[in-house]
Amino acid sequence: MTSPLPKKVRALLRWLWISFLYASGLLWWAKRQLAAQGRIVVLTFHRVLPDADFSRTNSPTGMAVRERTFAQLADHVARHCTAVPLGEDSLEWTPRARKPRVALTFDDGWADNATTAFPIARDRGLPWTIFICPECIGRQFPYWPERVVALWRAAERRGVTGRLLQAFANGASPEPAAGGPLEGQTAESVIERLKMLSAGECDLAIGRMREALGARRDAGAEWGDFTDATMQWREIEALASRGVTFGSHTLSHPILTRVPYSEAQHEIAGSKLAIEQKLRRECRLFAYPNGDWSAEVRDLVAQAGYQLAFANRPGVWTRATDRFAIPRTNLWEGSLVGPGGRFSAIAFDYAVFWQAFRTGKAPSVESEEEKPLLQNLPEAKEFSTRLRQN
Repeated sequence: MTSPLPKKVRALLRWLWISFLYASGLLWWAKRQLAAQGRIVVLTFHRVLPDADFSRTNSPTGMAVRERTFAQLADHVARHCTAVPLGEDSLEWTPRARKPRVALTFDDGWADNATTAFPIARDRGLPWTIFICPECIGRQFPYWPERVVALWRAAERRGVTGRLLQAFANGASPEPAAGGPLEGQTAESVIERLKMLSAGECDLAIGRMREALGARRDAGAEWGDFTDATMQWREIEALASRGVTFGSHTLSHPILTRVPYSEAQHEIAGSKLAIEQKLRRECRLFAYPNGDWSAEVRDLVAQAGYQLAFANRPGVWTRATDRFAIPRTNLWEGSLVGPGGRFSAIAFDYAVFWQAFRTGKAPSVESEEEKPLLQNLPEAKEFSTRLRQN
């Protein structure tokens, strides 16, 4: 396991760097440049949770923001930025704006989007968009990363994380893994390894982890307290009637570069149809699950009739950006707070404007297509082979 000290050191170094950028005026300069050029930085959120739920959720760390942090962020955006609605027919690209422009988006359709985030955004007049998966609406533990975290926590309580990791790699062996590439893993690192697999291999690995703990297939709910649920359709319809824009995040949230072409086509086109039938309005916006896309996936999104599609990598949105590869910046609690654990405007400016300015462009098809090549790394290839053999 990584000791707490290196994490603290990294956090301190990061804060010293942010403080330098602020004191030198470079943060201000980057933000001013983005505003002067009329560029848009699209923000990605997933969950906004009260303190009690923030501590209980099984969502990975990089997906959650505390309610008080989001409220302070919303105040900051309302005062110092121009929030751009994505539901309109067209956007103006007039340069020399007085304030930097941002767009707020949420992925997955979690219940707290309606109960916690919406009142905050509504009270400050901030437009926002939620990308939903129709087949995951109104469900507990609808996505597999939360199930993995729940399994991991159950294994920690029982002192059998080694058994869980052994099952993850080689099948449901009762003996802990002895060193090797799985030594020192965390729930988050296991999730990232699972994302490298095909959808079938991912399901197989999680199934074996579940079996290693003697858990039923639906046992995830036993380890949570129903904090991890998505909105009901009635809540979505109510938000839509109050001005929230809804887009598609596929039918069931597969990583589209890891599934067959025909399945990707069904997920992309089918989700658009399902949302339009439920909300009785056109669904124009799409977000790639996990931000992963390729030239073929991009073309499927365009052919399905969407007008804009969003990735999940820092960058800026300009008139010249490929409208089916618009970059977004993911925000979570750790990216928004200072050393005292409270919302920091300069941490926000760094995570949003400095990173976007430094990146400076949308991701390219070529850079995204490199991601599947990770499967050719010896460790990933060996793991995939062993999984299939067991």
